[in-house]
Amino acid sequence: MQITTKNEPWYNGSKRINRFHGLKFNVSDLEFDDIQGQIKDAISFLTTWELELVRLISLNNTIEGCLDFPLYSRLDENIIVQNDNLPKELITLAGRIGLSIEVSIYNDHALQNP
Repeated sequence: MQITTKNEPWYNGSKRINRFHGLKFNVSDLEFDDIQGQIKDAISFLTTWELELVRLISLNNTIEGCLDFPLYSRLDENIIVQNDNLPKELITLAGRIGLSIEVSIYNDHALQNP
C-alpha cells in the first residue's frame, strides 16, 4: 500500500502530480499483456477487501479511488482498433466500493527502446 498526497509528485522524481489524496494498492502482479488475468485478480482483491475499502474511502471525502489496468497497445499497421471488455461483475463491484476504473495503454515498443 502507498499513500498519495494531493499536489505531490506521483512518485519520487515524477513530473506527474497527484490530483487527489489517496491510497495505492497493487492488486495484480501480472504483465501488461494479460488484461483478463489482471481483471480476475482485481475481482478477487476487491471481493476480499470490499468492506475495508468502503470504510477507508468513506473516512475522507477528498480520497478518490481508481482501479487502473495497465496494458500494452496491440495496435500496429495490421490492427487498427483495440477493444478490451471490463465485465459487469468488476464494474458493479468497483461501483459499490466507490472506485472509478482507468485503463492505461502503453506503447510496448517505446518502453523497450527509450
